[in-house]
Amino acid sequence: MDSADGIEWVNAGQPTLEGKSLLDLKDVNGKRVMKEYLDAALAQRKAWVDYAWYKPGSNTPTGKHTYVRKAVFKDKTYVLGAGFYD
Repeated sequence: MDSADGIEWVNAGQPTLEGKSLLDLKDVNGKRVMKEYLDAALAQRKAWVDYAWYKPGSNTPTGKHTYVRKAVFKDKTYVLGAGFYD
């Protein structure tokens, strides 16, 4: 779960990212992943975002597909996402 300003609040796969701004996080091809999440979710309310990422335990990037959705709670906007690898 991310706030609309790019702060990663929860990340079960990479807990070291929690509490950090990921606005400049890029995949291996230079795609700004968090910016893609936010732009898609805020503009469309829900969307799929595709990018190249590393599967846990692998040193080879692969395709990853993440479903993102805008959520508002107590006047604060969040973007929630869940993804899977090819």
